[in-house]
Amino acid sequence: AVKAAATKPKAEPPQMIGVPGARDKRAAKERGKTRPPVFDSMSEVTNAVAELRHSFTGFASEPLISRLFSTDTKKVIDGLAAIGGQLADHKGTGTAAVLDSADLIIKWSALKLYEMSNVSLAMRVLDLLNPLLDAMQSSGMPLTEGEACILLPCLAEKVGANQDTLRNRMR
Repeated sequence: AVKAAATKPKAEPPQMIGVPGARDKRAAKERGKTRPPVFDSMSEVTNAVAELRHSFTGFASEPLISRLFSTDTKKVIDGLAAIGGQLADHKGTGTAAVLDSADLIIKWSALKLYEMSNVSLAMRVLDLLNPLLDAMQSSGMPLTEGEACILLPCLAEKVGANQDTLRNRMR
């Protein structure tokens, strides 16, 4: 007897999930409470990472979340590429999904830039931030107070980075 080939369920693609208005709701909830991240210990960084990972639930597929929060640099780069691919979606649905969660992506990017010493990964994060900020601008979505409070100090710190490649890229 010939057994039927077991079909493996198709894996969910790593992607952001559009939830219209979610960014605005999170911004209203955080208004006046956001401060630039200052970490005094590794446990504070670990807690911030866990909290942010939880915040992505419902706004990104589980495969994307696991890539973005992986300790494997290649997986993180895959996650960045998935978001970048959605931003480049000319139909607009992918871009809209990313913009609905722009605040989470900005928080994740700032946290990654603070915690990492891998210059090539930092460059990839910056490669994602540029089109994200451009898409926000062309969609009439200015940075919220909270997003600016988190991102701008991080970028300012990277302008003075010891690594020439990173410092020059920031300028």
